[in-house]
Amino acid sequence: MSVFRNIAFPLRYGSRKLKGSRLQRRVEEVVELMGLTEQINRPVTRLFRWTAAAGSACAGTGPGAHVLLMDEPFRISMLNSVLS
Repeated sequence: MSVFRNIAFPLRYGSRKLKGSRLQRRVEEVVELMGLTEQINRPVTRLFRWTAAAGSACAGTGPGAHVLLMDEPFRISMLNSVLS
């Protein structure tokens, strides 16, 4: 599964049920926010550790979550360094 499909899944099949250009636009917004634009077509299994964490965060924030709970503190610190 590509990074795009991983992020699009909850948007497509969740409560929002986005399709077409709205889905594409939302995925691109989240990917850009997390700095993953170059990895959008890569398989999730081929990402480095911090990009995999960022990809997971994208999938979690894609539907418009206001809060993202993460269970591993090192991931939060890696994401902070990426987003800062």
